[in-house]
Formats: sequence, C-alpha cells, structure tokens
Amino acid sequence: MDSKEFTGVDKARQSFINRNDIDGKNLRYPADLEEQSPHYIIFYPLVRSESRIGKSLTKRNGGKPPVVDQSQQNRVNPDKGGAAATAAGAGAGAALGIADALAKTGGKNAGGVTLAGTLGSITGGIFAGGLGGAVSSQIAGEQEVLEGAGGIALQIGERLSTSYRANWQADELGTLVGSIAAGNQSLLGALNPLNGENIKLAARSGGLLAKALGADALENVIAATSKTVKNPYKEQFFKSMDNRKFSFDYVFAPKTQQEAETVFGSSGIIQKFAYHMHPELSKSGYFFNYPSEFSIVYYFDGAENKYVRKVSSCILESMSVDYGAEGFTTFANGMPTQATVRLTFLELELLTTQRVYQGF
Repeated sequence: MDSKEFTGVDKARQSFINRNDIDGKNLRYPADLEEQSPHYIIFYPLVRSESRIGKSLTKRNGGKPPVVDQSQQNRVNPDKGGAAATAAGAGAGAALGIADALAKTGGKNAGGVTLAGTLGSITGGIFAGGLGGAVSSQIAGEQEVLEGAGGIALQIGERLSTSYRANWQADELGTLVGSIAAGNQSLLGALNPLNGENIKLAARSGGLLAKALGADALENVIAATSKTVKNPYKEQFFKSMDNRKFSFDYVFAPKTQQEAETVFGSSGIIQKFAYHMHPELSKSGYFFNYPSEFSIVYYFDGAENKYVRKVSSCILESMSVDYGAEGFTTFANGMPTQATVRLTFLELELLTTQRVYQGF
C-alpha cells in the first residue's frame, strides 16, 4: 500500500490488535489487571531482526521473520535501504569525480584533458560510488523490526495526554516584494521611479543619504515625523513537526510473591523495559545494534480504544527506577516491596495528515 494514500487502516497495528492480547506471552501488573479496570496499556517490544531475540523469533517461525509492516510510517523503510545506500554512494562518487575533473582541468595536466576524460571521471565516480554503496548495504544487511517478543500490560495512570507541536518561523518578505505578493502593488507600478510611495520607500531604505546618516537613524527620523513605519510583510513559514513524547509513571507495590516476581524478577517488567531500551553489542564488538522499538496500544475492555489518539512506533528514551519513596524495604528474600518507575517514550516518525487521519 502506498504510504501517501489516505486510508483508515494501519497494517502495522493489526497483528497486535487481532491477537486479543492478554495471553501467556504478556507480563501484566497487577495480576487482576482486567478486573480492576477495563482500561489498560500494552507496551509491545519490536526487536531488531539481527538481534539475539530476532533470530530466535525467525527460527521459531520456520525461518520466516515476523516483520512488522511499517510502510505507512513517515520514516526510512528498511526495504529501500539498498537503493538508498546505492544513491548515497553514487552522490558521494559524483562529488569525488567532479573534484578529480576540476583538479585535472585546473592543474599542470590541464592541457591534455579532454571533455571525454572529464565526463569519464565524473561518470566513473558515480558508478564506483553507487557500486560501493550497494555492496555496503549488502554487507550491513537490512535491520527490520519483528513482533512476537510478548508485551507488558499495565493500567492507564490518572493522567493520559498527547501533545502536538508544529514549528513555524517568522521571516520578512520585504516591503516591496511583500506588497507585490499581497496584491497591493503590480510589478510595473513597483518599478515606477516617479511613484510617490516608491520615492518615500527609497529614501527610507537606501541611497547616499541613508548611508551618511545610518539607515536606522534615517528611518527613525522619518517614522517620528511622518508617524508611519514600513510594512515588513512578515510571514510565518512552516519548518517541521516535533516528534511527540509520552511519559508514564507507575508505582509498583506487589501484594503477592507472584506479583513481585512479575515486577522485579530476572524476566520481569523492569528487566524487560531496561533490556529493550539498550543496544546489543555485535559479535565482533565493533558495532552496537540499535535498541528495540515499542508499539504502545491503549485498550478498553479487551480491544483497542479507538477514541484515544494512537501512538506510532517509539523508542524508550529514558527510564528511572526509585525503590521506595519512604525508604528501601524488601520481602524476606531481598526482593523490593515497592518501586516507582518513570518511562519516557519518543515517537520515531513525524506525523502527517495521512497519519492523523488514521487516528495518531
């Protein structure tokens, strides 16, 4: 599906929603989560295909990785990584080819350089760079994200908020150009040197007198006497959207040993969040594999709550664990009795109208 189309369906979420979610693969707190409230959140880790868990999931699925379809997101698509690397390499190669051609034409061998030789340097650079980019992409591999690593089901806190921020920047078109753009002045009229308004504008904007007095000083004198100021025709220019952030605070106070294991155990909630927040070291030790992503879904009564704004793929940006607000206490085996966990997620894509139409 073309990600630029308007559609109400986001394929990346369907496999999560269709599963009916609270099953043996998910950790949940409290143990009676659904009985306490019909509202809850599930945080689904999306693991990298080349990670240890990713390879295990691929093997478990008969060699076919359970890839999450993120084609509708406004992000780089791993499927296009080879083409992008080839294009980037070709661009770099072209730059090197041009530099080589310029060096030959401007250097001591300039007399013997032909047009064909110059074009050959550039074309050869493009080809070599593109080939190098393609090879590099094949060596690196395409890192997709996979589902199937379970989830963490928690209650929705007292406060649930979503904020959007668009970045606009004011800039001036200039009095003359702005007047034409606004339809207040024609180009011919603007170029008429005998126009009275043009004479005033010229006197206030430049010329020998302005240079002698200082443009600001002249403008201030004229403004003070005429009681007019230039219309700057200031416009707001759209620059970008901010990535959204989502924060969640949880106080864990297990009532049973089972709940305590779910929160604090070696395969518990805190461990799982921390694990998927961090990168995995490559076998050689040369590289870090990117950390997991998260899909965050709000639920009501066992199904996705379609009346709350959706969250696109996120990374866990920060996490803090405070063991006991009024002092550190433990069960008989040393396991903490309480912890406050603060999680901040950063959404990875910049939203578009298509994605807002889908409920994000």
